[in-house]
Amino acid sequence: MESTQENELSIGVAELDVSSNVEICSSVSKEDESEDFFFVVAPRGRMADKLAAAAPYNFFLTTITDSQPTHTEPLSITFQELLDPSLGELECSLQMNYLVDIDWLLKHYSLAGYQNVPLLVLHGDETPELSTVSQEKPNVTALKVEIKTPFGVHHTKMGLYGYRDGSMRVVISTANLYENDWYNRIQGLWISPRLPAVPEGSDTTYGESRTEFRTSLLNYLDAYKLHQLQPWMERIRKTDFSDVK
Repeated sequence: MESTQENELSIGVAELDVSSNVEICSSVSKEDESEDFFFVVAPRGRMADKLAAAAPYNFFLTTITDSQPTHTEPLSITFQELLDPSLGELECSLQMNYLVDIDWLLKHYSLAGYQNVPLLVLHGDETPELSTVSQEKPNVTALKVEIKTPFGVHHTKMGLYGYRDGSMRVVISTANLYENDWYNRIQGLWISPRLPAVPEGSDTTYGESRTEFRTSLLNYLDAYKLHQLQPWMERIRKTDFSDVK
């Protein structure tokens, strides 16, 4: 954080006026528990509507803290909104990335009420916090992806979100999971529709997208050769991806 930001007495929190679609900023004390991480907080319960309005492309850019217009731009989002309750009640999630600030990431999950939900993190860059997180948070598993060639790194930036009703969602972005990439840098995200579970007893080909997205995703995850990914692959096989265009 810059010193000028640390000395601010309050931060803006976004509240959307539904009738006028205009954001109203209210003051939140710096004693607020999220002060170190959340300089722009979107209203809860609205993300599903934003996603529906973004169809068919479902493409967003990150909200920029120092750019006030992005705080109300319908196609700008914060990381917290990926965990918004309107998208579904989270049962488990997988985060794949290169750089991961696990404290920053877990703060988001805690704010959303998912501090005890199973979380699998595959990362490229190792940190002491990642290597020991499972000791303090048994619901969190962090694995460093070992690349066979010395010239490669694990640079994938994808999130899989499983919901309690059996549905799931895929998010692919350009952002690392740490504050600098989400605070004042423009990043892009594609967010899938909510993908329901296929009906019981369906043929294995049922629910494939016309672009064969599900098959490509399964082939990609299989290439990791990690047993920790097997439950996710099984879930994906039983998920209807036909809405992915």
